[in-house]
Amino acid sequence: MSSFARATVKWFSLSFILIVLQACGGGGGDDPPAQPPAQPAPPPTVTAPSALSYTSPQTYTTGTAITAIMPTVTGTVTSYTVAPALPAGLSIDASTGAISGTPTQAAAAADYTVTATNAGGSTTFPLNITVSDPAAAPPSALSYASPQSYPVGTAITALTPTVTGTVTSYSVSPALPAGLAIDATTGAISGTPTTAAAEAPYTITATNAAGSTTFDLTLTVTAAAPERATTDRTPDEASGNQIHVLYVVPDQGTDRQFDMNGAIEGSVASWNKWFNTQVGKNLRLDTYGGGKLDVTFVQLQPTKDDATINAPGNARQRLEALLLAQGFDAVNKVYLAYYEGDGDGCGGADWPPNSPGTLAVVYLQGKANPADPTSADCPAAAFVAADADPGYWEYRALHETLHPLGFAPYCAPPAHLASGGPHVADDARDLLYSWTSIAQAPFYLDRLHDTYLNAQAAVPSCFDLSNSSFVDLGAPSGDEPPGHPYVNLTSSDADCAAESQVVIQPTTDPASITFVNDYAPGGVGTPLIVSQLVMGASGRARTNVNSLPYLSGLTLNTTTQAVATVGTVWVVSTNATDCKGIVTATANPSRFVIHGQ
Repeated sequence: MSSFARATVKWFSLSFILIVLQACGGGGGDDPPAQPPAQPAPPPTVTAPSALSYTSPQTYTTGTAITAIMPTVTGTVTSYTVAPALPAGLSIDASTGAISGTPTQAAAAADYTVTATNAGGSTTFPLNITVSDPAAAPPSALSYASPQSYPVGTAITALTPTVTGTVTSYSVSPALPAGLAIDATTGAISGTPTTAAAEAPYTITATNAAGSTTFDLTLTVTAAAPERATTDRTPDEASGNQIHVLYVVPDQGTDRQFDMNGAIEGSVASWNKWFNTQVGKNLRLDTYGGGKLDVTFVQLQPTKDDATINAPGNARQRLEALLLAQGFDAVNKVYLAYYEGDGDGCGGADWPPNSPGTLAVVYLQGKANPADPTSADCPAAAFVAADADPGYWEYRALHETLHPLGFAPYCAPPAHLASGGPHVADDARDLLYSWTSIAQAPFYLDRLHDTYLNAQAAVPSCFDLSNSSFVDLGAPSGDEPPGHPYVNLTSSDADCAAESQVVIQPTTDPASITFVNDYAPGGVGTPLIVSQLVMGASGRARTNVNSLPYLSGLTLNTTTQAVATVGTVWVVSTNATDCKGIVTATANPSRFVIHGQ
């Protein structure tokens, strides 16, 4: 086939195909272009909750169902949680956030973080919760067996209360009679009454955290049957240094029975308690019968009235001689005399070694000191109870008692001592200052610890009150006062017979020897003579002659004209030739009482 013919056939073929394709379109015109498929809408945005809050703080009680607390919150919450776990018995609703339940255990105040959550986030709130045990009811129906009457000096059977409910403490107002006490924990009342007390109500209060209840207990303390000792009773402690208390009434004097009615005993207990607050220990008192203060009554001999005691001279020395004559000369004791009369001021005392002796005195009827026109009469004799703070006479008695114990010590720094005496000069509120008024209280004992109490660092060579043998150190030990113990000298007819052979070996060491005349043959008081026996050119001779009236004392030492030294020999006689006793002065202060009936 020719080229023309092949071309013609191809044209007819293409035309036929196009016609067929157009016929298949349905004759409706051209189709629109195809569209892409539709996409789903995006989900809505979720906002986190906010502003979560509960009423806080909350306080609940164990065993009591709580009122459910609901949260406030902004936004939608899908769940609630809390950390740490709520107190036992409480729970949180995970859907609503409500907290409810009945707490079963106490829990201290704490924050519990509640978290509210949704798909968008969370918010928190610190809820503060405290769980307490239920408050106890106040006690009630407090009662004691009442009224009660007790005698002075007899330990009572403990008096215990009945009460409803729990009590954490007991108290009483006013204070119970002296010697009785209430146990703050049990409410039991016990003790030994020491002073008579008129019938009176004492309000006992029982208390707990919720409140209190009271009961009026009526008590009476009756005076014990009078018990008076005129001699030193058998002491509780057979050894060791002690302070023995005397109640001394002059001839024709007023006997106010302070030894029997408990007044002196309570007063001494008060000042010894105060002493303990300063030193940490008690002074060693002479007691008997299991802790009772031994107070001996001393009635001075006829003619020894207050005017005689207070004749010109030293009233204390006269009293000391009279007491030695009546047998109060124990070598392990210092004596404190409550004297019903006047004296040298309101009190006085020996101060070894400068003023040898073992007596302290308070003058319960002391008048103004004639030597001091500015002085006032001593206060009326009024004593405080054992459990009360000291008053004038308590402080005064302790002040004087410390002197024969050696305080303030002569070996203390001179700048701290008053000139010529046992008082301190550097602190007007020191008990050992030369004070005259209770207005200076409260007092102290060596407040700076530089003179006599815990003062070893300041005065290492000096003895110290905290280690005195008259302080209760747990054993009869400690430092002795200068010259202590005193020596009680004795003599017999054999000694007088040996006057011509006695060895005389005097030394230059100073001595102190006291003579007391209690010589009354046939009941007639007789004056005596005290002479020194010396070696003369023609043998032994009596010299340094001193008179010694009946019921008087004579002390020979470095301050007297007839100076005594260790080893000197002394003869006591009624005339120049006879002999009633012969003694030798010792290194320690010595005493010779010449008795005779």
